[in-house]
Amino acid sequence: CPSLTHGSSAATASWHAFASLPAAAEGLAAIRLPDGVILVLGGDAAMGGPTRLAARLSPNTSTWVRLPDAPVNLDTPAALALTSQSVMVVPPAFANGTLAQPSKALLLNTHSGAWQTLPSLPVPLLSPRLLRLTQTSVLAVGAVGAAIGALFDLRSQHWTVIGAPTPDLAGYSTALLPNQRLLLLATVAIGPGGRPIALRRAWSFSVAAGWRALAN
Repeated sequence: CPSLTHGSSAATASWHAFASLPAAAEGLAAIRLPDGVILVLGGDAAMGGPTRLAARLSPNTSTWVRLPDAPVNLDTPAALALTSQSVMVVPPAFANGTLAQPSKALLLNTHSGAWQTLPSLPVPLLSPRLLRLTQTSVLAVGAVGAAIGALFDLRSQHWTVIGAPTPDLAGYSTALLPNQRLLLLATVAIGPGGRPIALRRAWSFSVAAGWRALAN
């Protein structure tokens, strides 16, 4: 049985109960904003609950504020705080159509509750994630096949498709590296006849240099 102590130092972490959400919902995503407020977004239509939920929690007072519903279904979206008041939101493709439908993109003002519809992505994301690569660009990943996602220019509001570093990429994980770079760890590609092929390869990506293979 694992122990929660190490040497003579006992673990001091504990759970604290906050007020319940303003509505029962599944398929939620939560992020912490720069001012400490927690933003919750999402909803799963299959569970019969709200599908466009947006609410913010003030941890200091344990109070929720229900924000206006999103203009599209969210269903476990990716969310990225651009500022303390502006959050970029990208739902998975299947939330608003088929698996092949390009994903929607939105901006939420967390103070006023106003939603802004951004241009849709040029590719469908199945499990979206948003990463801030530079001050003016956001990378949305979660696609499979020939592209992993798309890069959004915050100034021009234009998307650019980002191709995969290896053909037919199907499984990977991503993380941010220093100096405005992305780390991609590839685990699965689709081979001839739809057969999965195990991979153990890594690449870095930057806006300036593109993909660069890393040593195994």
